[in-house]
Amino acid sequence: MEGKRQDLLSEYQAAIQENARLKARIRVIEAVLPQRQQTPALSAEAGGVLNAASPGTSTGQEAAAAGGSLPLLAPGSPAVYGLPPSARPQPAGASGRSASPTPGPQLARASELSGRSDERSSSPPGSEACSRSTAGEPGGGARGPGSLRQGSVASLGTSAQDKSDLWMAAWVNWTREAALLICAYEARPAEEHLLQRMEAAFDRLKARVVELGLPHSELISNMDQRNLDTGVAQAPPFSFWRVVVERMVCNAAQVAACRAALALYRERMEVVMRQRRRLAERLADSMRSLQLVAGQAGGSLCLSNQLERTSVEAEAAAAELDANVAAEGHAMRLARELLRSDIFTPLQRARISVLSYPYFPDALAIVATIAGETELPSAEGGAAAD
Repeated sequence: MEGKRQDLLSEYQAAIQENARLKARIRVIEAVLPQRQQTPALSAEAGGVLNAASPGTSTGQEAAAAGGSLPLLAPGSPAVYGLPPSARPQPAGASGRSASPTPGPQLARASELSGRSDERSSSPPGSEACSRSTAGEPGGGARGPGSLRQGSVASLGTSAQDKSDLWMAAWVNWTREAALLICAYEARPAEEHLLQRMEAAFDRLKARVVELGLPHSELISNMDQRNLDTGVAQAPPFSFWRVVVERMVCNAAQVAACRAALALYRERMEVVMRQRRRLAERLADSMRSLQLVAGQAGGSLCLSNQLERTSVEAEAAAAELDANVAAEGHAMRLARELLRSDIFTPLQRARISVLSYPYFPDALAIVATIAGETELPSAEGGAAAD
């Protein structure tokens, strides 16, 4: 009887743990779902703006001539970061490429105040966010205040490089504004309107992302690693993100949500990587067969058919591999959407962006650090680390 009681008790404890794990997953899914539902709505709104600003109509041209910008989104669940620039060794400044309107009073004041300091100051812990954000001044190889202005409707038809520069300018502008708001809120925590201004600034950044229409958002936002002060490709060590997470001061519920999200990520990536290995083998076999067929002598009809069949197989494998890369992007998207969900506060989301400077926030690394990981999750590890 005692042995049976111990077995039942073990099953009961296992059921409690499984119940807690499933509840954490449901919480993550409920938090992430609104972010995914928001994306089509933003795209539709951006499409409407593009139609209104097309060369065949005068609305967009008049708005650009008047210095007007695209309609801003109402405050909601803000995006922590959307998309970094396209992978280029040395991005050029955005100030000389686009005709940008004068920013609103709030943005202009933020850029002006930020431009008064050309170097990082050794500030106390309460002002760390502000001190880290002052990097990227004209003397530091980044952009001056004039290049940080939001683009107008006239900039929608820019090239990929111009979009990259415009995005970088918008990101640096947001980081500076967020740093000022964090400093103000830490000095006057009773003023709740400062948190609302943080959300409004996030919404402007999100609107800018949709306006520019940068491609491959899921993957690029986590893969592009560069130093914004120098413009050179550079990846920070994993320990860099511990400082960011420490200043976020996460609670137990947020830690549990990150662990659940990390488990979901690993499960998805295990499937993605298993499929990718099979596709890589298929593609390699097809290419070897293609080379063998091409090297055979003679021009018979049978040889021609075999060559055509092998080419079709190689193209099919390449197409499936492309879809597999997109699936990897969707898996990484989970971490970014979790950080910008209502599981985290506006102040925490702003600190993520500011304290990550001079790098773009690595959503996966931040989630892993919150979950207590000591290194970046490996896609090859699969669900074994759950």
